[in-house]
Amino acid sequence: MENQQTNSSLFGLQLNTVSKNSLITIAQWATIIAVVSTVSSVISLIEAITARPKVVNIEGFSYDVEQSTGGNMVGAVIGLIIVFLINYFLYMFGKKTKKAIENIDQGDLNSGFSNLKAYFQITGILLIIVLVFFLIALMGMASMT
Repeated sequence: MENQQTNSSLFGLQLNTVSKNSLITIAQWATIIAVVSTVSSVISLIEAITARPKVVNIEGFSYDVEQSTGGNMVGAVIGLIIVFLINYFLYMFGKKTKKAIENIDQGDLNSGFSNLKAYFQITGILLIIVLVFFLIALMGMASMT
């Protein structure tokens, strides 16, 4: 019990007006970014669904050229799921943190920061996965030469 009190006093930070205003601004921007990113991803999925082949005439011959704005349909859906997952945590960070500052609620502030932690963890894991695939592709290209 004594150890818990020591840790509490060590990290018992208090927020002044500047800190509160900064956190509210960060929370608002996080919410805006999450919403805009999600809407943009939905628009990209709609474009991928409604993409029509384009007919190109070259020297009297007609060719159907596939026009894709987001890869194939499966890739677009997987991408949308990932975007929803990531943006959910960013959105919840924004909402919980703003609510916590306005209502002076430590539980909501902790929840908001937990959501931000999850956002960065998922983003970091996805970055590592993409880098691994990039390195595999690079090694494959290097072995072809």
